Amino acid sequence: MSQKIESIVVDASIARAASDKAPEITPVSPATVFWPQRCASFLRGMLAGHYKAVFSEKLKDEWNKHQSRYSAKWWRSMTARKRVCYVKQTFPRLEVKVLTTQTQKKKKDAIEKDFHLVEAALASDQVITSLDDTVRDLLVHAATSINEIRQIVWGNPGNPEENLSQWLKAGAPTEAKRQLGYKIKGQ
Repeated sequence: MSQKIESIVVDASIARAASDKAPEITPVSPATVFWPQRCASFLRGMLAGHYKAVFSEKLKDEWNKHQSRYSAKWWRSMTARKRVCYVKQTFPRLEVKVLTTQTQKKKKDAIEKDFHLVEAALASDQVITSLDDTVRDLLVHAATSINEIRQIVWGNPGNPEENLSQWLKAGAPTEAKRQLGYKIKGQ
């Protein structure tokens, strides 16, 4: 039986991308064409589904720098409904363990830049949403040797195959296939 999620960490990449309007610029790749609408749909789903948005101080700072007009409006709606929660818990020893799973500086830097998402997830319902599949892949690799992060759910609202809006409508069940440790034998 899967646990239902109440609080979700929402990365600033979603705040930057979310828009109800069609893209006005040429997207980076064909896969990113509909990111603005998918991200906006995901944020609407959080609002309609009565989920809470989880933020650390660092994540809120990133949101303030990168949010779109649409996500700023969403933020105000979530705040007015008292559905924003802040977490302060950090996991420095865990961060060191995760960093040691990589040898390349570029990969370590990517993990270090976004480890605050992992910390916020561990301090709440263990769910991260982000457009950053690179960091997710690095954490999936780390999960092969680090039990503490295996249960974290990671979703990308820009990826149509993940269908996060539908997942929210279904009550955001903790499905094993969405967890960082999903592909580990014996789990």
